[in-house]
Amino acid sequence: MGFYESICKIINGTGVATSSHRITLISNCGAYIEGALKILDVNSKEVVIAVKEGKIVVSGKNLSLGSYSEKDATVLGEILKIEKR
Repeated sequence: MGFYESICKIINGTGVATSSHRITLISNCGAYIEGALKILDVNSKEVVIAVKEGKIVVSGKNLSLGSYSEKDATVLGEILKIEKR
C-alpha cells in the first residue's frame, strides 16, 4: 500500500476528505486554519478553535493568535501538536 492509499484509509476509507476545515502548517512559525467558527481559548501553550466537527487544539510554546476573521485563523509560535477533539 502506498503513502496516498494509507492516508486515504486513515481519513475515511474513500480517498476523499470530508472535513469543513483545513490546517496549513507554515514552516516553524505557525499555522493557518480555514473553517474556524469561534476562538475558544488562547494562552501561550494552547489555542483552541471551534470547527464544525468539534475543536482543533494547537499545543506548543509561545503561542498567540495572529489573526482571526470570518472562518479563518492564524496561530503563531512554536507548534508541537495539533489535534481534533
